[in-house]
Amino acid sequence: MQSASPRALGSSKVKEKASEAANSRGHKKSNSPRTSYTKSGGDSTAAPDPKAPKSKSHPRKKMTVRRQASFRLAELYRLAVFYRQEGIRMDPKTWTFVLAATLGAGKPAYLPIRQGRSYVRWPGLTLETLRTAVERCQIGIFTDDQLAALIKQIERWQASHGVHLISATRLGEMLNLTAAEREVCRIRSIDACDETREERKARLAEARKVTDREAKKAKRGRTPREIYEGQSWSVKQPWKEAGVSRATWYRKLRDERETGVSAHHI
Repeated sequence: MQSASPRALGSSKVKEKASEAANSRGHKKSNSPRTSYTKSGGDSTAAPDPKAPKSKSHPRKKMTVRRQASFRLAELYRLAVFYRQEGIRMDPKTWTFVLAATLGAGKPAYLPIRQGRSYVRWPGLTLETLRTAVERCQIGIFTDDQLAALIKQIERWQASHGVHLISATRLGEMLNLTAAEREVCRIRSIDACDETREERKARLAEARKVTDREAKKAKRGRTPREIYEGQSWSVKQPWKEAGVSRATWYRKLRDERETGVSAHHI
């Protein structure tokens, strides 16, 4: 009887040779002490190494000066409309200088908005754009020579100090902007002259706490304090309508609410 072949018996030597051949044809094992698996095609079923450094998220891009100027110009237009409706006087020279300094924050270009889905044209500082801004704010009538002289003044200052916007605190003092006007016109790039930034943050934080507290009460089904106090007898004062004193009215109400002993029938 012939003996079985070594391959059929599955000898250890044959298995070692087959393993070496497979390693030579396929991927080689990693020598890294942290990784105990072999990557194939960029996918792996093993868990990530907790000691491996984590990828840092990309920092948020800083808003350009031209983009900041576009938001400020829209806020100035809203403030000018509010001042005209309320009859508040606007200093023509100050407003013209502010408009010129804002328009001079960048050359004409197209700014992407809504994640690049649409674009808005930034006009830049020219004689035509400055005249358009002055007419839109309705702050007075200026000649072309006056506007051209102001444009040259802005350009000389920017050539020496660089392209910068007027600081939010300084601009609020120049326009005499109050905190109430700032909230009504939804202005965010200009600070109020009668309230510091720290005071504004503290006020908004306190108002947010009150709003959150009232929202929690409403969620639990409680009546807001303003409605409760408005419906109270202390505010309505029904005893005046009845023509009696407060004590008499409460005494009659108490007598009406009291109930006697029910009769027993034997």
